[in-house]
Amino acid sequence: MKTLMAIIIVQAMATLVPMASGGHPENGTSENIITESTLREFHVFHGTDGKAVKGRIKAYNPDTETVTIIKESGGARKVGLDVLSKADQACVREWHLLHGFFTKVHIHSSVRINSNGVGTEFLIWRPDKEIVYDITLENRSDYDLHDLTIDYCIHYELDRPGNRGRTTEQRAKCGTLAIGTLADGNKAQAETQPLVLPKEYPYEYYKDNELPMGKVKGIRLRIYLPLDSGKKAMREFPSPDVLMKYRKWIAPSGPLAPIN
Repeated sequence: MKTLMAIIIVQAMATLVPMASGGHPENGTSENIITESTLREFHVFHGTDGKAVKGRIKAYNPDTETVTIIKESGGARKVGLDVLSKADQACVREWHLLHGFFTKVHIHSSVRINSNGVGTEFLIWRPDKEIVYDITLENRSDYDLHDLTIDYCIHYELDRPGNRGRTTEQRAKCGTLAIGTLADGNKAQAETQPLVLPKEYPYEYYKDNELPMGKVKGIRLRIYLPLDSGKKAMREFPSPDVLMKYRKWIAPSGPLAPIN
């Protein structure tokens, strides 16, 4: 199938969030959020003959409508979709959709930095730098994915002078991107709102004056897919990967925090 490119440039609502002292605010997943671990959960399947078996789905072939179930008691069983109850047929189809979303939607992010005096947010005579992340999704799941959204947080440090010397603050700019429908075989591209930071200079240049300095640490994404059950599937993507270890998730909401 020929791959198409759909360019989606979204000016998202974004917030600047200061990190709490001694830790980072975390917005945990709720009972309505489904993560990749769901694919490995056991389920009680009911047959049209009244029999039941507890197991987890290993594979589903939509062409032959056969599902392979790994039984909790051991061994595998391949059955036709039509021998399962209507509720379990829906469960299998949702599993296949989730499997494609979690394993066959490719995610890539890249950062663009413009250092040509894009703003005067900090000092009117000093050039700042503008950071924008380009985000690309490619759908190879065999399904059209509808109503996709992305929450993002750009994590950065702000080094600036204070009454007791220079301090480094951990901050994040967060927002939401509405992707909409991503057809099978297609790509979608979106961009974050610009983050304007004071340009970095060598330590020898700013150590004895009162110039602030900003440094981007990376971006965390959460991609959401609404399901017919009313729940949402969620994938998380950090760049770089190490960001998951020392930057917790921040919900893209809250008051704007001035950084100058």
